[in-house]
Formats: sequence, C-alpha cells, structure tokens
Amino acid sequence: QSVPGLLVKSSQPVLEGAVSDGGGVQELRVVVMDPLGRSTTEVVDAQSGAWSYTLTPALGGDYRLSVYAADRAGKVAGGALLARR
Repeated sequence: QSVPGLLVKSSQPVLEGAVSDGGGVQELRVVVMDPLGRSTTEVVDAQSGAWSYTLTPALGGDYRLSVYAADRAGKVAGGALLARR
C-alpha cells in the first residue's frame, strides 16, 4: 500500500484499521523508517479494536511504515506501507 504526496511537517492520517483476536490484543506498534534509514517505534492505542496512525514527516523522501499487533499469547502479525513525500 502506498500514500503519495505528504507535505513535510504536516500531519496526515496514513493508516487506520481494526484489530481483534479471540484472546485479546496486547499491543499494536508502528515502526517508522525515515528517508535516512532511522527507525522509531510508536505504540498505537487499539484497545477498542479500531485504530489510526498519523504521520508527520520531518524530511522529504520515502517513509516505510510497518504495523505489528501482538496478542496476549505473544503471537505477532504485521504488514507494511510506503509513504512518499
């Protein structure tokens, strides 16, 4: 999935969805890799099941976002998005 045309230092929702698991979702994280290859990890509130993530790019270039959800048993699932500035 790709999101084109983000403005530098402008916040824009780039991810949203719903997450569920029969045993309950323990944690949802977004790993953001900026155009220089630096990574940050942010915890996203997904207690209600619905969630969204807003990106505020500091630099021009491509950002790679990976989303990971972990259930209470420790199982992890995830996916990726490319956001172009």
